[in-house]
Amino acid sequence: MGIAQFMPSSILSFAKDGDGDGSVDLFNHADAIISIATYLGHYGWHPGIDRKDAYKVIYHYNHSNYYVDTILKIFELLN
Repeated sequence: MGIAQFMPSSILSFAKDGDGDGSVDLFNHADAIISIATYLGHYGWHPGIDRKDAYKVIYHYNHSNYYVDTILKIFELLN
């Protein structure tokens, strides 16, 4: 559901109000960004994470090696 495509079972644990309007709308960019950041942080993402650990965290979000490799390549290009 939403921009980050949360599974319904994850929403109660990870959905956050990113724009401070008092509600969570996972189709709102601010809410979606803070929610996915909360999800990734829960599974181990942190500043300075190494590639091996980043791979594990992203793989937890999407169990596709191609997806994870693509996201990490984009991450590397942006840094």
